[in-house]
Amino acid sequence: MDKSYKVIFLIFLSIISISLAQDDLKFSSKIPPTIKSAILPGWGEYSLNKNSRGNFFLTTEIIGVVLTTFSFVKSNNIAISYQAIAAEHA
Repeated sequence: MDKSYKVIFLIFLSIISISLAQDDLKFSSKIPPTIKSAILPGWGEYSLNKNSRGNFFLTTEIIGVVLTTFSFVKSNNIAISYQAIAAEHA
């Protein structure tokens, strides 16, 4: 098994074990807050009525995704530019 699959599997097991350890809490839905946060960061906090923490996690995640996407697009544009320059001078 590849190392990355082992890491993903261990993270999945830890999320499941944490969610099962929260059985004494009363949830308004059948999905535990840990699983909600794994699906969409901040959603679990909203379900626990901790809206400021939920806003923080959701905003941080959105900023991270936007910056990562911007970085990939920018690096792709630079690579295309260098390839065009190389084609001109070849």
